Amino acid sequence: MGKFFIINCPAGFSLVWSLAKRFLDPVTVEKIVVLGKDYQGVLKECIDEENLPREFGGVCECEGGCMFSDAGPWNEMTDEKEG
Repeated sequence: MGKFFIINCPAGFSLVWSLAKRFLDPVTVEKIVVLGKDYQGVLKECIDEENLPREFGGVCECEGGCMFSDAGPWNEMTDEKEG
């Protein structure tokens, strides 16, 4: 896993996270990003807008909705092996 973003977190979650991360491996903690309601700028720094779903500030609109899509580079390799 490269980065794991937790978005729209209330202030209380940040307090819980600050305590919980003490029990996790530092390498794992470095990969987890906790963001409040102003998360779009940070997401756009790490994820291209065309890959970011519209509901999170991007421009991606997968058929059937991005939340239920299985589109991604993992399918490109599968297609090449089958073809």
